[in-house]
Amino acid sequence: MLHMTTQAKLQLPVKKPVKKLQKMTQTRLGNLVAHCNFPGYKFKIGHKGDNFTVHGEYDEICIASKKSSIQKTRKYLISPHAVRSEVTQTLLKLLLTSHEHRVREHFTYKGELVYGPHFDVEALWALAHSRRIDVRKRV
Repeated sequence: MLHMTTQAKLQLPVKKPVKKLQKMTQTRLGNLVAHCNFPGYKFKIGHKGDNFTVHGEYDEICIASKKSSIQKTRKYLISPHAVRSEVTQTLLKLLLTSHEHRVREHFTYKGELVYGPHFDVEALWALAHSRRIDVRKRV
Protein backbone atom coordinates (compact mmCIF):
# COMPACT_ATOMS: atom_id res chain seq x y z
CA MET A 1 0.00 0.00 0.00
CA LEU A 2 1.26 3.47 -0.85
CA HIS A 3 1.22 6.00 2.01
CA MET A 4 1.58 9.68 1.19
CA THR A 5 1.81 12.69 3.41
CA THR A 6 -0.10 15.80 2.49
CA GLN A 7 3.11 17.26 1.07
CA ALA A 8 4.16 14.24 -1.00
CA LYS A 9 2.40 13.80 -4.31
CA LEU A 10 2.69 10.94 -6.73
CA GLN A 11 4.58 12.09 -9.81
CA LEU A 12 3.05 10.73 -13.00
CA PRO A 13 5.26 10.41 -16.04
CA VAL A 14 4.93 13.20 -18.55
CA LYS A 15 2.99 12.08 -21.59
CA LYS A 16 5.14 11.85 -24.66
CA PRO A 17 3.59 13.19 -27.83
CA VAL A 18 2.05 10.40 -29.88
CA LYS A 19 3.98 9.70 -33.04
CA LYS A 20 2.06 10.18 -36.24
CA LEU A 21 1.24 6.71 -37.49
CA GLN A 22 3.03 5.79 -40.66
CA LYS A 23 1.22 3.80 -43.29
CA MET A 24 2.39 0.20 -43.45
CA THR A 25 4.45 -0.35 -46.57
CA GLN A 26 5.88 -3.58 -47.90
CA THR A 27 9.33 -2.43 -46.76
CA ARG A 28 8.14 -1.59 -43.22
CA LEU A 29 6.19 -4.86 -43.02
CA GLY A 30 9.19 -6.83 -44.31
CA ASN A 31 11.50 -5.22 -41.74
CA LEU A 32 9.02 -5.94 -38.94
CA VAL A 33 8.43 -9.54 -40.01
CA ALA A 34 12.21 -10.07 -40.26
CA HIS A 35 12.40 -9.50 -36.48
CA CYS A 36 9.83 -12.26 -35.81
CA ASN A 37 11.02 -15.85 -35.66
CA PHE A 38 9.78 -19.29 -34.74
CA PRO A 39 11.82 -22.48 -35.22
CA GLY A 40 11.02 -24.26 -38.48
CA TYR A 41 8.78 -21.52 -39.90
CA LYS A 42 9.40 -18.87 -42.54
CA PHE A 43 7.00 -15.95 -42.86
CA LYS A 44 6.00 -14.82 -46.35
CA ILE A 45 4.39 -11.52 -47.39
CA GLY A 46 1.97 -11.01 -50.27
CA HIS A 47 -0.69 -8.56 -51.47
CA LYS A 48 -4.46 -8.63 -51.75
CA GLY A 49 -5.95 -5.40 -53.03
CA ASP A 50 -4.78 -2.55 -50.80
CA ASN A 51 -3.91 -4.99 -48.00
CA PHE A 52 -0.95 -7.22 -47.37
CA THR A 53 -1.10 -10.91 -46.56
CA VAL A 54 1.18 -12.98 -44.37
CA HIS A 55 1.46 -16.73 -44.18
CA GLY A 56 3.91 -19.22 -42.80
CA GLU A 57 5.76 -22.08 -44.44
CA TYR A 58 7.35 -25.12 -42.81
CA ASP A 59 8.66 -28.49 -43.93
CA GLU A 60 6.65 -31.52 -42.84
CA ILE A 61 5.50 -34.86 -44.17
CA CYS A 62 2.21 -34.39 -46.01
CA ILE A 63 -0.57 -36.52 -44.52
CA ALA A 64 -1.95 -37.24 -48.01
CA SER A 65 1.21 -38.00 -50.03
CA LYS A 66 3.35 -39.17 -47.07
CA LYS A 67 6.25 -37.20 -48.61
CA SER A 68 8.20 -34.37 -47.02
CA SER A 69 7.17 -31.08 -48.58
CA ILE A 70 6.70 -27.40 -47.82
CA GLN A 71 3.39 -26.86 -46.03
CA LYS A 72 1.71 -23.46 -45.99
CA THR A 73 -0.51 -21.91 -43.36
CA ARG A 74 -3.66 -19.98 -44.19
CA LYS A 75 -3.17 -16.35 -45.16
CA TYR A 76 -3.89 -13.47 -42.81
CA LEU A 77 -4.73 -9.96 -43.97
CA ILE A 78 -2.66 -7.03 -42.76
CA SER A 79 -4.17 -3.59 -43.20
CA PRO A 80 -1.98 -0.80 -44.56
CA HIS A 81 -3.01 1.03 -41.35
CA ALA A 82 -1.80 -1.78 -39.04
CA VAL A 83 0.59 -0.97 -36.22
CA ARG A 84 3.53 -3.14 -35.13
CA SER A 85 1.62 -4.82 -32.32
CA GLU A 86 -1.16 -5.89 -34.71
CA VAL A 87 1.34 -7.43 -37.08
CA THR A 88 3.30 -9.30 -34.42
CA GLN A 89 0.11 -10.56 -32.73
CA THR A 90 -1.20 -11.69 -36.13
CA LEU A 91 2.00 -13.69 -36.62
CA LEU A 92 1.54 -15.23 -33.18
CA LYS A 93 -2.06 -16.14 -34.08
CA LEU A 94 -0.80 -17.62 -37.35
CA LEU A 95 1.57 -19.89 -35.41
CA LEU A 96 -1.00 -20.90 -32.80
CA THR A 97 -3.56 -21.78 -35.47
CA SER A 98 -0.95 -23.63 -37.51
CA HIS A 99 0.05 -25.72 -34.52
CA GLU A 100 -3.55 -26.59 -33.74
CA HIS A 101 -3.97 -27.61 -37.39
CA ARG A 102 -0.87 -29.81 -37.20
CA VAL A 103 -2.07 -31.45 -33.98
CA ARG A 104 -5.44 -32.20 -35.62
CA GLU A 105 -3.59 -33.75 -38.60
CA HIS A 106 -1.64 -36.14 -36.38
CA PHE A 107 -3.87 -36.94 -33.39
CA THR A 108 -5.56 -40.32 -33.86
CA TYR A 109 -8.19 -42.32 -32.03
CA LYS A 110 -8.25 -46.03 -32.89
CA GLY A 111 -5.97 -45.24 -35.82
CA GLU A 112 -8.19 -42.54 -37.36
CA LEU A 113 -7.82 -38.76 -37.53
CA VAL A 114 -11.11 -38.10 -35.73
CA TYR A 115 -10.41 -34.38 -35.27
CA GLY A 116 -8.74 -33.83 -38.64
CA PRO A 117 -8.92 -30.29 -40.06
CA HIS A 118 -9.85 -31.36 -43.60
CA PHE A 119 -13.25 -33.00 -43.17
CA ASP A 120 -15.98 -32.02 -45.59
CA VAL A 121 -18.44 -29.61 -43.97
CA GLU A 122 -21.43 -31.57 -45.31
CA ALA A 123 -20.09 -34.77 -43.68
CA LEU A 124 -19.68 -32.85 -40.41
CA TRP A 125 -23.22 -31.51 -40.79
CA ALA A 126 -24.56 -35.05 -41.22
CA LEU A 127 -22.79 -36.12 -38.03
CA ALA A 128 -24.15 -33.10 -36.15
CA HIS A 129 -27.63 -33.70 -37.57
CA SER A 130 -27.55 -37.32 -36.31
CA ARG A 131 -27.44 -35.90 -32.77
CA ARG A 132 -24.90 -38.52 -31.69
CA ILE A 133 -23.44 -36.72 -28.70
CA ASP A 134 -21.28 -37.78 -25.79
CA VAL A 135 -21.89 -35.67 -22.69
CA ARG A 136 -21.86 -36.29 -18.96
CA LYS A 137 -25.06 -36.92 -17.12
CA ARG A 138 -25.96 -34.42 -14.44
CA VAL A 139 -24.95 -35.57 -11.00
